Amino acid sequence: MTPIINASPQYRLLGGQDLSGRPPVYDPIALPTHLPHVFLYTERGPSTPQLVAGAARTRMYGAKSFDYSEAYANHQTVLANVFNEYGNLAIVQRIKPAVGAATASIRLSLDLLPTDVPVYERNTDGTYRLDQAGLPIPTGDTTPGYIGKWVAGVVTGDVGSAEVVAGSQTNGGEQSQLYPMFDIPMSSFGKWGDLSGIRFYCATARSSIPVDEDLVEAQRTNLYRLQSVLKPSVDSLPNINETQSGGQYLEFSLMEGAINPRLETDLFVDELFPTAWNDEDAVTPVYGDIGQFFVYHQNVDTILDMLFASEDVFDQWEDGDKHMINLLSGVDYLGRPHYSYVVEGPSNGGLLFTSGTTHYATGGSDGVMNDEDFAERVGNECENYGELENKFLDEAMWPQSAIWDSGFPLETKKKLFVPMGVRKDIITIVGTQEANKPLNTTAEESSVAIALRTAAAMFPESEYYGTGVCRAAVVGHGGRMLNTKFKGNLPLTIDLAAKVAEFMGASNGVWKADKAFDVSPANIVTRFNVNTVNSTYKSTSIRNKDWANGLVWVASYDRRSLFYPGIQTVYSDDTSILNSLITAFALAELEKVCQRTWRDLTGDSSLTVRQFIDKSNRLIEQRAAASRFANRFIIEPDTFMTDADEQRGYSWSCKVNLYGNNMRTVGTYTIVARRLEDYEG
Repeated sequence: MTPIINASPQYRLLGGQDLSGRPPVYDPIALPTHLPHVFLYTERGPSTPQLVAGAARTRMYGAKSFDYSEAYANHQTVLANVFNEYGNLAIVQRIKPAVGAATASIRLSLDLLPTDVPVYERNTDGTYRLDQAGLPIPTGDTTPGYIGKWVAGVVTGDVGSAEVVAGSQTNGGEQSQLYPMFDIPMSSFGKWGDLSGIRFYCATARSSIPVDEDLVEAQRTNLYRLQSVLKPSVDSLPNINETQSGGQYLEFSLMEGAINPRLETDLFVDELFPTAWNDEDAVTPVYGDIGQFFVYHQNVDTILDMLFASEDVFDQWEDGDKHMINLLSGVDYLGRPHYSYVVEGPSNGGLLFTSGTTHYATGGSDGVMNDEDFAERVGNECENYGELENKFLDEAMWPQSAIWDSGFPLETKKKLFVPMGVRKDIITIVGTQEANKPLNTTAEESSVAIALRTAAAMFPESEYYGTGVCRAAVVGHGGRMLNTKFKGNLPLTIDLAAKVAEFMGASNGVWKADKAFDVSPANIVTRFNVNTVNSTYKSTSIRNKDWANGLVWVASYDRRSLFYPGIQTVYSDDTSILNSLITAFALAELEKVCQRTWRDLTGDSSLTVRQFIDKSNRLIEQRAAASRFANRFIIEPDTFMTDADEQRGYSWSCKVNLYGNNMRTVGTYTIVARRLEDYEG
């Protein structure tokens, strides 16, 4: 802009100023208070845990994963299905068996033999002139060239690790070379991958959907098409998987830098493929069937250079036009056969690449799935929680709040406590019963409860304040579930899990007051055949011992119903509100509230001490409103600066006061007999 230097008459246009904008609004992902971490064998899907519920989990892991008649089903499947009934989001982690699991794949290689190639008569448009039998008419001459034969196999070793080896073709003393060209593994391990296939071809002007000739000529590259298909079953026809943009196929070039100038989009396969069928940025990521399309670009370039040198003698193209050669079928974009490059078809042991030819992946395997392997895999994940591939100590990335035992062996049950030991915002609920095993006797119930409470005690709530373990519960009993095809005994943790999911599993984070599982009749057992539940009667002495050992049990409500007389944690002080499982869930949720508040406060240098304290308290009050917790608690944040905080200048302190009611479990009743005339009414 020209500055004002004197009073010369003029006008100056400064353009428009926008004062209508507002600061950006960030809507955090809605999460329930009860967000369980579930471990599953599944038909398909990533091994990286995913936040899913409803139709999203079926799309990601396959419907067979949640069908009790399939090999993937076990006691954790039952738990996952219970949570899903109430729309309770869960962190689902697919477990990979230790033995035999494999990913189906396709490795496409080109067996290329240098040899003299017959020359055929051609029409004026460059196509072959055919005889009465429909065969090309040879001229009797030959030209130096190549015979190519495409072969398929599985990806052995790492993707992209294959080397050039001797091929299967010979011509006198000449030996062909087998060049690996494309590695195409499916997106996850499992035998499902053998039902997945590709249709891969180079489009021409003669294709059923013709190629854009102007684009090919402008970019000087052939355009290939890749279609992903999946058969619902071995004997069925394949269905086409649409791309994320709704297309029937992905169209691309093998030439780096190729673009579509009309749409201003990349055409290079390495740029296009990653998002063609995948959307990893979605709240629930979407994964296509094809996990990777790796191109051996060095081999592609080597072969194109060789083929272009032999084709160039026919003076069809300009220098640098090597990508105008059709590697797959030896026909240019106008449908004219190349002169010196012949591709052998199925009659000579080669593959055919057309829009109607499907090549299926092979080599997929679910691995050896059994309860012992499953328990070992899950136990290892929990024992090393956050220290393996998945960094579960990142609470923002992994917001789970509960680990549930659905019937693991005792040693695995003990390992389920480790996550709550390394994270203050996780609760662990275990059962005394092992799935698919004979029901415990009353004595065994008590013995297992002692063992589990002892294991939980290794993870106190606070070493700083000397608070014992409270974010753990041990649930007694087992039996047969109602209305399910799952066969075998299961622990009553699954019944309690359903009640917790219904009460505090809504994604808006608000508890449903009328579904509180400590209030009659919501505390009645509804998921199990009460006639199959073990040890429902306890003598007074056993009741006292089991309660002291932190056991949650059921008792007869009437002749046909069982109920939970008190749902406690393993906290040793009966007079404390921390002995209530519902309070423990509130405690864990408040830990998450504090984490989220810290993320909104840290690094802010714009506030005075008073403003900072007010903002901290306000954020906590908003996120811990009494209505979120069914108005069961009074929650008051108290942000303050200690002397050390004042001196440091970069730290602060906060106590979040949680006021709640005690769980009342002991009732004393007296029947007083009086004369009717004494009634004063």
